Amino acid sequence: MSGFADEGVSFDEEDGMNGGGGGPDVFIQLMQQQQHHQNGGNHSNANGFGGLPPDIIMGDDNGEYDYPMEIQEAMHAGRSAGNLDDFGGGFLRGIINPFRNTQREAEPQRVAPVEMNFTVDTAAVDLDTHVGNHQGIIKTQRLLHVAKHCPPLRVDALKMALKNIQKTSEVALYTKVHEDLKSSLASGLKGEDGDSVLPKLDDVWVRETKKIHDSKMEKLEHDLKNYKANSIKESIRRGFDDIGYHFLAAGDANNALKAFNSSRDYAEGLKEQAHMLSNRLKACVYLQHFPNPNQLQENMRDIEAGLERISAGLVKDAKLKDAKEKEGGIVAGPSVVATDSQLDRSWNLIKACMALYQMSAGEYTKAADLFVSLNPESCDFPDVIVGRDIAQYGALCALARYDRQTLKEKVLSNKGFKSFLETAPEVRRMVEKFYTSQFGEFLGSFNEHRNQLMLDLLLAPHVDGLLAQTRTHGMIEFFRCYDSVKLEDMSREFCYTPAELHEELVKLILSGRLPARIDSLNQNLNRDTPDVFMESALKVKQNVDQLKIDLHVAILRSNLARHGFSIRGKDDRGEIFL
Repeated sequence: MSGFADEGVSFDEEDGMNGGGGGPDVFIQLMQQQQHHQNGGNHSNANGFGGLPPDIIMGDDNGEYDYPMEIQEAMHAGRSAGNLDDFGGGFLRGIINPFRNTQREAEPQRVAPVEMNFTVDTAAVDLDTHVGNHQGIIKTQRLLHVAKHCPPLRVDALKMALKNIQKTSEVALYTKVHEDLKSSLASGLKGEDGDSVLPKLDDVWVRETKKIHDSKMEKLEHDLKNYKANSIKESIRRGFDDIGYHFLAAGDANNALKAFNSSRDYAEGLKEQAHMLSNRLKACVYLQHFPNPNQLQENMRDIEAGLERISAGLVKDAKLKDAKEKEGGIVAGPSVVATDSQLDRSWNLIKACMALYQMSAGEYTKAADLFVSLNPESCDFPDVIVGRDIAQYGALCALARYDRQTLKEKVLSNKGFKSFLETAPEVRRMVEKFYTSQFGEFLGSFNEHRNQLMLDLLLAPHVDGLLAQTRTHGMIEFFRCYDSVKLEDMSREFCYTPAELHEELVKLILSGRLPARIDSLNQNLNRDTPDVFMESALKVKQNVDQLKIDLHVAILRSNLARHGFSIRGKDDRGEIFL
């Protein structure tokens, strides 16, 4: 039961199945019991990482983490690292036909976040650039993240958050942020321009906003009740969506997710299913909690298959139309396959949210693949993610995992992703430096922008891990062109001390990722070339042994034939020969 159950309107699982208030009928109860018996009474785990092993969250090839021990322990308990609450759990059990899955997931459980403890002491971040293009809940969350971790920008970030909150209905958060701002000013902190004036708490806005919110909620619940009485599925679906949007306007993403969950049984077409899934994922981003990733990916694949079928049908119809026009003597240009803009937008939002989940789980290759596949013309999501975010997240994930050829094809030569990179020129320059093997300059540029990256709400938990993996990846690419290189040169190029470099090289060599040996005497890293003489000698020995066997068989056959023995057998085709 959710928090908005007035007038018999509820969002529990039974209500979603029956399409109305009250308890389920006896038949549905018996069907549920039978389904439970067939499943052996087992239910999927709705919390944690949904079966994902913890070593894929963030770590190197040896399964060693880059996080402190307390965060590793939280990972094993089913929570994510950083200030992201819990990117795991039970999610999206199924969509109505044709992708219906009869299993029902447990209600999403909120998990206490694992806090990141770091402080950015420099104010070399422009807040307008950092959050200027965002809107709604995500903008407030990003500003509060900056206020928490950057004392020089705390006052300005809290003031911006107050103004942004007043565009929504987040009354409780408005009061809390005002108290935080009051405490910050009392402690001696000031704005960037020296402003230390505390804005007056707008009590009138608080009262009026709460009154309007409650009144509209009553109306939406009453409308939904009427829709259920009329049994019009499309109206019921829109009623649940309207309630979900109303909760999002008040900053209540948890109840919004419950409302969007309840609309799934009324989403019949592919367009409606994609819209419903995008709403649920958007709420998950706000919660920073993605339940059941396996089921999530299954639903995404189902919608992708539906889109492919639609696209194939449209192409076929266009070709038939062109053929008919040519037969009638009409010369026309090639037909353009029309696509539904709303469906395309929902699909891109689904991919963007899924990319955020994959990044949060440490699956940087999958995250990069999704980010670089986004269509810039259908990625206007200021309430979730903007082009600059896509450029940063996609490029950094790609640098950590893509080889040079893939980096060129999917990032630098990708027209769609290049449009995103234009919004973040410093990221584009970092990619170009890495691709051209200017690793020292790349690392210098990365460290220069590290504070800005740490103040990004969703990227902060992964900055150090991505840097470590990218530097390791760069070392492998650097050594690929040499048979021998001085350790001193590598230390200088990759900003390592000699001891750190030696430790990292040993890990890479033992894992098999770097075919080399360390010459401690001459302080060189030498390529571990194969022994050509031994390989040739082994091959010759194998050939001689096979020759002996063939000669023995030939002599034996000759002796048997000379003494009058009949030899019969089958060749490779199964035919008898003499």
